[in-house]
Amino acid sequence: MERIGLVMRNIRMEPTANRLQSRVTIGFIVNSDGRIIGQRVIKNIDGSTIAKQMLVAISKIKWKPGYCNKNPVPVYLTIHFNLRLD
Repeated sequence: MERIGLVMRNIRMEPTANRLQSRVTIGFIVNSDGRIIGQRVIKNIDGSTIAKQMLVAISKIKWKPGYCNKNPVPVYLTIHFNLRLD
């Protein structure tokens, strides 16, 4: 979960009168060496630029790969974000 905190610290949500919250779903593959490949926006409710910011922030983080029989393997991850300005 600390990696998700790193992503969220790099996101800038512009406040507007008609948009006080956003929901974004991101999917990506963590390669066997921890690099991100194939990242994409699965769902972006309000069409904002927040999803693109999240893709950039996620790609900057070194992730841990999945393991199968003590060997690193690629893993597909899907992360749902609910963002709200208070």
